[in-house]
Parts: sequence; C-alpha cells; structure tokens
Amino acid sequence: TAALTVNPTVTDSTNARVIASGDYGKTIFFTYAGAVAVTLPANGAAIGSWFICVNANSDTTDPTYSAATVDTLIAPNDVAADSVNFGAGNSIGSCVKFISNGSYWVVINLSTGCTMTVTT
Repeated sequence: TAALTVNPTVTDSTNARVIASGDYGKTIFFTYAGAVAVTLPANGAAIGSWFICVNANSDTTDPTYSAATVDTLIAPNDVAADSVNFGAGNSIGSCVKFISNGSYWVVINLSTGCTMTVTT
C-alpha cells in the first residue's frame, strides 16, 4: 500500500492573521465575515516555502495580504508590491498561493474569474 499525503489545513475565523513558519506547507481557510488583515512573514524564508490561503465563507470575507517587510511581495504585473486583495463580489472561493524565492513572496492567483488588486 502507498501512503496518501494531504496538505494540513487550518481554519481561521479571526479578522487578523499573522502567517508564521509553522503555516508553511498548509492550506489556511478564512471564515471571518468581513475584512481580514493577513500579514505575510518577513522576507528570507527558505526557498520553496509555501502556503495557500482560501476564502471559505462569503463575499463579505475580504482578505488583504500584506508583506511584513515593504516590497517583498511579487504579484502579477508588479515586481515590488506591498499588498494584494480581491475586489468586492469576487471574494468567495478566492484562492492564492505564496511561494518564497528566498528573498520575496511570489503570489499566484489560483482562482478562476477573480480579479486581484495589487497595491504598491
């Protein structure tokens, strides 16, 4: 028989989440009905460190992902973003993956039909 490896999951129902190294390799489901401030770790995480964030509640859940260190987030069409979020009405099911290149967090929008807004 072969073992099946499943990514550990975490449910977060608060309006603020600070991502820590213990979250690497996990999928985090946000269920708070409102704005959620998500703080990404400072740059310098090991290359290949990753975590996934999913909006698991409703369109009122609106996570904003901000880098703990300025300009250490790489988002589509912007090489030095400070934060990313999803527009109103596009929140439910939004799913993003963050991967470290050793200096920056690269954000990948895994959602279909969701528009990501980049703030610099």
